[in-house]
Amino acid sequence: MIVELIYDCLFFIPLAVTLSSFLHRYIEHTPTEAAWLVITLLTATFLMLLKHLKIKGKAVTSGILLAFMLAVWVFMPSGERLDLIKDHIFILWEILLTAGCLLICEVSSHYRVIRFVLSISGFAVLIISLIRKTEVTKISVCMIFIFMLVTAADEYQRRSRKEGDVNPKKHLSAISPFILVSFILIMFIHIPDEPYDWGFVKKISQIVKSQYIMVSENILGKNGWDTDSPVIGFSDRSEPGGDLTHSERTVIKLITYSQNDPKVYLIGKTFDTFDGHSWDKNDDSKSQERLMDTLETLCAAMDTVGDEPLNNLVKRASMTFEYKDMHTLCFFAPEKYIAVRGDLDGTKIVGGDYTFVNRRSSRLPYEATYYRVNRDSEIFEILANTPHTVSETSWEKAKKESVLKEEISYEDYLAYHKDIYDTYLTKPVLSKDMQIYMDKVLLGAETDYEKLCRLEEMFEDFNYTEHPGDLPDSIRNESDFLDYFILEKKEGYCTYYASAFVILSRYCGIPARYVQGFRVPVGKTRDIDVSSNYAHAWPEAYLDGIGWFVFEPTPGMRTKVSWELTGKAGKSSDLETTPYIPTGRVDVEITDGGKGEGKRFRFHWYMIAMPVVAGLAFTLLVFAIDRLIKEKRYRKMDERGKAQWICKNCLDFLKRKKLGRNDKETLTEYHERLKEILSEDHLEFIGTYEDILYSDRQISMDERKELERSYVSLKKAFRSAR
Repeated sequence: MIVELIYDCLFFIPLAVTLSSFLHRYIEHTPTEAAWLVITLLTATFLMLLKHLKIKGKAVTSGILLAFMLAVWVFMPSGERLDLIKDHIFILWEILLTAGCLLICEVSSHYRVIRFVLSISGFAVLIISLIRKTEVTKISVCMIFIFMLVTAADEYQRRSRKEGDVNPKKHLSAISPFILVSFILIMFIHIPDEPYDWGFVKKISQIVKSQYIMVSENILGKNGWDTDSPVIGFSDRSEPGGDLTHSERTVIKLITYSQNDPKVYLIGKTFDTFDGHSWDKNDDSKSQERLMDTLETLCAAMDTVGDEPLNNLVKRASMTFEYKDMHTLCFFAPEKYIAVRGDLDGTKIVGGDYTFVNRRSSRLPYEATYYRVNRDSEIFEILANTPHTVSETSWEKAKKESVLKEEISYEDYLAYHKDIYDTYLTKPVLSKDMQIYMDKVLLGAETDYEKLCRLEEMFEDFNYTEHPGDLPDSIRNESDFLDYFILEKKEGYCTYYASAFVILSRYCGIPARYVQGFRVPVGKTRDIDVSSNYAHAWPEAYLDGIGWFVFEPTPGMRTKVSWELTGKAGKSSDLETTPYIPTGRVDVEITDGGKGEGKRFRFHWYMIAMPVVAGLAFTLLVFAIDRLIKEKRYRKMDERGKAQWICKNCLDFLKRKKLGRNDKETLTEYHERLKEILSEDHLEFIGTYEDILYSDRQISMDERKELERSYVSLKKAFRSAR
């Protein structure tokens, strides 16, 4: 029986679990985690026991199940029984599905070709799911492969030539422990959320591609990325117009040490002049504008927080850069950087931007230290809307706080402050329609920061597209570009939005500039492969006495950056939101809707007695029915058949008493062995049974009755001995 049970389970359980794993989501209205698996396995176990146990085992198993179901019914509140049944009707469907799988297995045991069809179908489902990117659970994949493996092993055993015991069921049962161990190992192996990306192959291809570009660039003078190029972030000029092209590759290996920063803007090039079609850079200043901008922001932050922690507004962070498949003169760094470590002898400053002298020096890694700004906090909003002037005292404090190595005097800052308005505030002239449009947008905005936020929000309803087409030839200046893009087109990519924002910011009297670089999503990731697809364009606007800040007018690109405040600022009523404080206690009040006290559950003795009695009664009923059926069959037999039936019962009885016949033992040898334990009167049936099996001798009624008395005497002998 054990071999038969294991053999059937090897086919039945994988098939039942596989079908349930795919269909349970359609059976259950609200799928419950692993509930379908528990129901399937319990049902499969019960069905296997019913199939392989003898009548007594079947009766006891069925009685226990009946008693359990009645107990659940009795203890269930009477008013909720129908609702619970309706809510859990999926259990019945799972049971029926499992029973259907047993029927399929029974048919396939006679027609083995059905097993091949099921195996091929399961494999085809996995292939289709892979192509369509449909999620398949790990247990589904395991069960399909186990079914395929068992089918192949069974067929191999049946077709192989063997000597000795050639029962294929025994062979398959013998290898079942190895199948079980394999399944357990696979289930416990962690599967990553992302599919295997063949990283080593990609690295090899990137190295080959990078070397080709560098050789062709340095020797043949081709593939330079600092020429007129449609790839945002790398060209010496920027033109809003035409369709974007993509050439995806990893350009920078970035290691960031900041915490939970949703994105970082890496500045490459800045531009100050727009003619309606393209941006140019006329600023040729060699002063360290980026460092002075960081110090200016640090001054404003220190003056605003006072005695409160400075990290309520700014936090120090750092990141390491290593150029990969990119050969450029651009020196990329985050906004508000304060120090750069590395071999930077081959760099120079042009219009506030660092650039490399030659492309070879850009291959060396470097580290940038910068300040993160709590941009979307209420304390920053207070800072941005409050007029601020940098004093010499604040300037010196900021230099000390930042541990700045370069010597930048307060007079250098004043000259830099004046150059900002001379370079980045060429106020445009707008058309009348555009002026009316902007008057509506800026209505009620008083401070520069409020105006910039209005400009940032005004593009939310515009459409982002990488295929806007070329700019019309009729556009001659900034005003024509705004009329075309804002009043007519209302769609484009980042270059369009950044250009419009800069022009309109200057119209509002706020210095602004156009920036190209990378917008890199960070989050909690430490090592980041910066793709060329992260290339982006955005505007920077200047808040007087506070510094340059990134704004994001491109639809869908805006990401909030903020963190919790500490100190008194974190407890201020102006900045505080009511936090949720878990108490560790849950108070639950159960009432009957105001009609009185809730109903109390009462326990009665018959709640246990009824299921137990019903289960026993059912078991005894099965026994009684089985006995009646056997007696009816016995009465219809001839004397020879009755004698054979009695002899088999005697053998089964001795087997239950641990005195059964061995596999290779003849009846005569068996008789000789038992003579040392039992009397000859109790063993006469063995000779009769041997005559029935190997001769045509007829059995008289008296012999049959004598066998019956011998059988009764045998049972009494063991009962007395016990």
